[in-house]
Amino acid sequence: MAQTRKVTFTLPTDLADRLNRQVRSLDRSAFVAEAIADRMEARRQRLIASCEAANASPEDAALRRETDVLASDGIEAYVPWNEPVLT
Repeated sequence: MAQTRKVTFTLPTDLADRLNRQVRSLDRSAFVAEAIADRMEARRQRLIASCEAANASPEDAALRRETDVLASDGIEAYVPWNEPVLT
């Protein structure tokens, strides 16, 4: 059995009422966990699709080639002022 953690969150009243009416109390944690897992997986799949679409773009491919050339010339990547530089 997977480890579990008790969490507290707030739902809109109408949604909480629907959950209470439609899902037995013994099944609610599993129901909510499955709903969250499904939503997170759908989000992950959308992100993958977006990355694949961006990587397929000829304009983005040209930009990647340009930045690869800069990196191979020893030009350091931009690091925002508030992020530590790792050496």
